[in-house]
Amino acid sequence: MEFYEPPSQVPAGVKTANMPAVDKLWLQKIQTVDLATGQLEMHFPETPASSIETAYNPDPSTYWKTDYQYYDQHSLQELSVTHQYGRFKGASVADKIMRMNYDIHVGAIGGLAGKTIAFFASLFAASLPVTGFLIWWGRRKKSKKNGQPAPAERTRTKAKELVRP
Repeated sequence: MEFYEPPSQVPAGVKTANMPAVDKLWLQKIQTVDLATGQLEMHFPETPASSIETAYNPDPSTYWKTDYQYYDQHSLQELSVTHQYGRFKGASVADKIMRMNYDIHVGAIGGLAGKTIAFFASLFAASLPVTGFLIWWGRRKKSKKNGQPAPAERTRTKAKELVRP
């Protein structure tokens, strides 16, 4: 089975006059981005007042480099946004770091080495409750070599002696 790729230009004979705005925008975007290496998403407007969102990611192995653009669904004019998910080239350093949140947590930022580090860090964090319990359980069962009770047991017996009249 062969993977379907959309055409990179408007096929001959296609009339865009009566075409929905989303389709016009799709045809416009596939001519300006490289679909061979990146991914293009289009998000349809939910209400008559909503905008059309396009998201082009040049590196599909991560998410933080995605370039988000918003268009008016009636005029297809690009809309500017004030949040971190806008144009990549217009994002500040702080916005880029916030965008990296997911990629850092799954280790995608560092490629295979980053994923390996994230795996061992999560494995270590998952082992902490188990090893903590084993250490606690081991201390409860220990006793001194010369027949004296363990420090925790000595404290309990001294406390009992103090309470007795």
